[in-house]
Amino acid sequence: MGGRKAKPAEMYDQKKAKKSNAFLEARKNTENRLKTDNNLSCPKELSAVAQKEWRRVMRLYRKMDAKIMNDLDISALSMYCEAVAMWKEAQAQWKACGKVFSEDKDEQRTLNKVRTIMNEQVKVVISLAEQLCLSPVGRARFGIGIANKSKEEQELEGLKELMSGD
Repeated sequence: MGGRKAKPAEMYDQKKAKKSNAFLEARKNTENRLKTDNNLSCPKELSAVAQKEWRRVMRLYRKMDAKIMNDLDISALSMYCEAVAMWKEAQAQWKACGKVFSEDKDEQRTLNKVRTIMNEQVKVVISLAEQLCLSPVGRARFGIGIANKSKEEQELEGLKELMSGD
């Protein structure tokens, strides 16, 4: 999957984008036809730990300026939450062992299985996190946080942060 990843039409700066107005308008119309509800509710089939992660992520999504999630994203978010849950379970087992290597063959087999699970789930989490804007790279690609704000609003927020010392 080479090349640049697509970004929503609303994220293009018309002055800098080398896209025609007709192209951007057609893109916006297509994106609007693809929109569905964003009443995402936690799937009951998720494990308890995955449900907790779902609620945590959805609380954070609701605070974002851009509304990027909709019903089409339920599967991807479910996979992300289950991968996080599996990683947490494997990490807890790893922590309980308290070592990286063991002379005992059975214990070493357990350590290897736990390490394999952790490595596999990290790959899933990293991949889905970017797609779901749960990583800095994913948010930067979509311009989350500044998409719906004017230059004046952005400058005002910058001044507020400067004054508050954050």
